[in-house]
Amino acid sequence: MGVAALDLGRLEEAKTWLDQALVFYQGRNLNDLAGAVHEELARYWVLRQDLGAAETECRSGLELVKDTAPAVTSLRLEAMLATVERSAGNPAGDKRLRAAAQGLLDIGQGYELLPMLDNLLQEAQGVRRR
Repeated sequence: MGVAALDLGRLEEAKTWLDQALVFYQGRNLNDLAGAVHEELARYWVLRQDLGAAETECRSGLELVKDTAPAVTSLRLEAMLATVERSAGNPAGDKRLRAAAQGLLDIGQGYELLPMLDNLLQEAQGVRRR
């Protein structure tokens, strides 16, 4: 529900749903799902134009999922963090994005690259989707 609310631009509703989902998943030690919620919370903060909070969400998610979640969860968080870093003008984002993209290809999750490429193309055109 939180992701749908984000997609519809209903930010406060999205934040409420995502916060509830995070508590639920963490309470049941479902770290891969909690990590995915952190990714969506990062997207929420990007939409709110708070890159510092978005970076914090990505790092919190990465800390939560390290060694316990499927690689795709951590690689998606790495890609989101890279996008945030790039938006903040940090060149480390380019290296991080390359590594995340290669990791996704290596584990057969290449389809995950399309949203990243879409974001990069929009960023190059000066349009921000997220």
